[in-house]
Amino acid sequence: MFPHRLYLITDERVLGRRPLIETVEAAVRGGVDLVQYRNKTKPIEEQADEAGRLKERLDRMNVPLIINDHSKVAYLTGSAGLHLGQEDALISEARRFLPTQWIGLSTHTPEQARRAAAAGAAYIGFGPIFHARTKSAGPGNPKSWPPVGCALLRTVLLANPALPIFPIGGIDETTVDEVLKAGATRLAVCGAILGARDPEAAARAFRTRLDKKLDGRYGAGP
Repeated sequence: MFPHRLYLITDERVLGRRPLIETVEAAVRGGVDLVQYRNKTKPIEEQADEAGRLKERLDRMNVPLIINDHSKVAYLTGSAGLHLGQEDALISEARRFLPTQWIGLSTHTPEQARRAAAAGAAYIGFGPIFHARTKSAGPGNPKSWPPVGCALLRTVLLANPALPIFPIGGIDETTVDEVLKAGATRLAVCGAILGARDPEAAARAFRTRLDKKLDGRYGAGP
């Protein structure tokens, strides 16, 4: 069972001078129930130290921490799981170091989603749904993939009813309703929460919409 619904992805470029731990805590108070530590600039040792301190705080709030890309950081911090991209290690390879943790995977096509489910992914991110603003383009970066849109999202949701799927990419207060109406019951968000003037209030707004979806007020969906 994977009960988590609102997934916050950290990004040091969005945070700017804001403190990571305090900003994430505010988002959790607003309803975030899963956090991914993603840092593309710091050395592994510094990432492990920062992620470890973040995990200590999240443990007190009963919110799991996922580590982006680096199995070593996930192992050293005892985090709940690891998130991989299409250009990263295979799930089977990561399992050698993290035999019991969740392993999630970024996907961008229906076939990638199908393969992730067959490989035993605990969940997938699917997108970018819209133009993502928090990743720089380049080989292997999700922004290199064109936006998939909500119609393809719905296709993937219907084809994989047992797989937890987090739509990601360009989801904010102006686009979230379209994503939920496509059938999504989970959301992965970065800039619209971390970059908000009030991260707690921004997270609470997303959580309210998710709860509304789960109550059936967005109509039928997967």
